[in-house]
Amino acid sequence: MNTYTYVDDSPLLLIDPYGLTSYLKPRPPKPGIGGVQCDGKGGMDIIYPPDFKGEWADCLKDCVDAHERKHMRDLRREDPNVCKNISRGYLPRFDSASANGSSERGAYDAELECLKKKLNGASADCACIPHYERRIKDIPNERRRYE
Repeated sequence: MNTYTYVDDSPLLLIDPYGLTSYLKPRPPKPGIGGVQCDGKGGMDIIYPPDFKGEWADCLKDCVDAHERKHMRDLRREDPNVCKNISRGYLPRFDSASANGSSERGAYDAELECLKKKLNGASADCACIPHYERRIKDIPNERRRYE
């Protein structure tokens, strides 16, 4: 009998105090990887990778936020008490690959919609246009990984 199935057989990496949502234990941010973490007050914060800075980050931040806010809504829908009584820095996870994939597809859709609005509203000399265009081009490939 496996007594660790509730944390995907990874008791050193994950916790699942209530049997509803598993959480990755806090870890240092990795380049290129952002996400959502518990804020220690029953809510969630967006975390940005350490390399998310400079002009491209300034241009894309609102749309990255739209992506991560979609994950927050989906996590709350899956477990209304997500992050309740969980310390700051723990990373909530979806309990199935299917739920994670669905959330990722929706999050990329939200990000893409945001980017298209920004691109359509940008003046011709806006320094963000190449960043919007590059990200719009990249999203379909990233989204496909979750189909």
